Formats: sequence, structure tokens, C-alpha cells
Amino acid sequence: MRLLFAIVLIAPLATGCVAFVAPPVRASASVGATLGTFHGVEPNAGGEATRYNPTVVEARIAAHPLAYVQELSRRRIDFGIGYTGVFFPWDAVLSSQHGGHGEVGWYALENEYVRLQLSMRGELLQGRTPTLGGGGGVSVLFEVRHFSSAAGAGFDASHAGIAAGAAWGELALGVRLDATARFVDGDPCLAATAGIVIGAPVTAAFAGYPEAAVQMLRVLAH
Repeated sequence: MRLLFAIVLIAPLATGCVAFVAPPVRASASVGATLGTFHGVEPNAGGEATRYNPTVVEARIAAHPLAYVQELSRRRIDFGIGYTGVFFPWDAVLSSQHGGHGEVGWYALENEYVRLQLSMRGELLQGRTPTLGGGGGVSVLFEVRHFSSAAGAGFDASHAGIAAGAAWGELALGVRLDATARFVDGDPCLAATAGIVIGAPVTAAFAGYPEAAVQMLRVLAH
């Protein structure tokens, strides 16, 4: 699993001399269906707002501070604060929604490698109007995880390549189910979505040449 994350993080370095620092984040992308009364669409024959269920895509990225404390890697609770984006990519009328969210979760199942989390989430969002709206939801998350504390460097004299990298925090890969109720732009909406979650540690890396990038992969994957 660590090799998978190392490939994702280091692949861009294969083009030459690159250095970067990646902050600790947990990101997710989900897709599903909504049911709501949307006043931004053409009203029906009775002059009322149209009620239907367009496809929705939800994206979240958040900081979860407890994921970077090794002594708390076997914790029962977690919390995070971050960004939420709600999109209707196959609907030409509905506007996207953006804002922040806070989440508190409890691990119903937890061991060194897998976890099952139940969580509650609150959102503060803005849509097509300046007025802020809000929402809330519940989630079920199943993930495979590993706490990474890898660091190292390599040098290839024959190709004059050098590589160095370090990672600290939880690596995680999981799936989530969400049920959310929102009230944005005066429109009540319910959404049910499913998606993937990736948790990445604090990561810093440098590589001088493609051969050095390969060495860095070996460093971070062990």
C-alpha cells in the first residue's frame, strides 16, 4: 500500500529536477443522486419550482490533525475541518456550491490496518446568490490505513542523480457512503452519494533525475 501512495506522490518527478512539499490532507470524491425543489430551474405547468433528482458530485479536502500524532494512531475519535464543493456537472442550469465543513467521527471498528468510521458533518455553503446556506449529513467510512514515518536519501553516481524524501502521518485509502441534507439558495435538497477517500501524510521530496526519482520511490515505499 505504501508503494501505491509513493507512486502517486513521486510520479511527477520522473521528468527531471523537482522539489515539493505536500501538506497533510484527507481528500474524497463522491457521486450520487439528489432529490430537491430547485427554484433556479424553469417552473412546472402549475407555476411551482421544479422538483427532480439531478446527479451530484461532491469533493472534499480537509485537515485531520489527529492523523499526524503517532501515539493516537489507535484512537476511537477523529475530527476534521476543510473545504466542500458540490457540483452538478450534467445539469446546465443548477449552480455549483462551495464552502467549508466540519466533521466529527467515531471508529466503530479499529485495528492496526483497517477502520470503520461513523461520522456527522456540518456544512456552510454558498451557491448562485450571496446568501450563505447550510447543510448536515452522516457518513460511513471503511478504510485501510498505515502510519508512515519514512525518511531517506539516495545518490546515483553514474547518472549524477540525487533523491531525498520524507513522509509523516497516516496513509489511508477507503470508501465512503454519505447522506446529506442541504438548504442553499432557498432550495431544500437531499443527496445520497458514494465515493473514495485518500489520506496523505506530510510529504517532502526532491529528485534530480528520473533515475533518482526511482530511488525515492524505494525510500518511501519501505
